[in-house]
Amino acid sequence: MDTAGGRSGRDGRVRWGGSGRREHDSIRGGLIKPLSEVESNCVRKNAVWVVAQVLGYNDPNLDVYEFAEACGVDTRTPSGRPRSL
Repeated sequence: MDTAGGRSGRDGRVRWGGSGRREHDSIRGGLIKPLSEVESNCVRKNAVWVVAQVLGYNDPNLDVYEFAEACGVDTRTPSGRPRSL
């Protein structure tokens, strides 16, 4: 059975594209390196700010800096003062 381009296997799960073989995936082949700590923090910050925009649209009282701190993002100013005060 096809489901919008996917095929159901015997176990009922939908499999998308190809023959199901994964040996040519770039991450398995070692072509993609893991993110560094700095890169991971940038991705985390971007995700937090995008989510905060959506939440702030629905709740105008949302403190975005408090939300970011709860997500583990450092929100201090360059001089080291907290922004949420």
